Amino acid sequence: MGLAIATLTILAAIAPSANAQERCQRTEGYTLCFDRDWLRYYTQPQTTLDWQTYLRTRIPPDASDYYPEIDRIYRELLERAATERELERWAHAILAGLSLTELRRTLVQGEEVEARINGIYQAILGRDVDEGGLQTWRRKLAEGSSIADIYEEVSSSEEALQRRQDSP
Repeated sequence: MGLAIATLTILAAIAPSANAQERCQRTEGYTLCFDRDWLRYYTQPQTTLDWQTYLRTRIPPDASDYYPEIDRIYRELLERAATERELERWAHAILAGLSLTELRRTLVQGEEVEARINGIYQAILGRDVDEGGLQTWRRKLAEGSSIADIYEEVSSSEEALQRRQDSP
């Protein structure tokens, strides 16, 4: 269940002396529990907590926390899953300060992305991508487009339409 922008109202029943059962907030879709460290800071009745900020600032991230985002980027840019080695490598780079945007920009400049773009041009236009086209598509990929988006755009280009009309 997504709790994207939700806040959690802490009730008086959640107090430092409470046992583990009493320190959990339950709803239909989720259960959210906190340890005593958290309770030292939020013991006032009706205190509102932005739980996402709390979790980001109080619980250190684990490398595997970034695996889903890294894999999503790989699927968008390369139309394949990231290998375990790639997941580990990039997750540790992110923990060291690399942003997901920087990861995306790095992958976009790689040979594998160039080969994917060139493959699209070969399949649809029957030719290699030119340098200007390659740079345009790399920029679009860095800004959030996917390989599938490029395929659609090249397929609907005037050059592709003309090629289809000229084909017997």
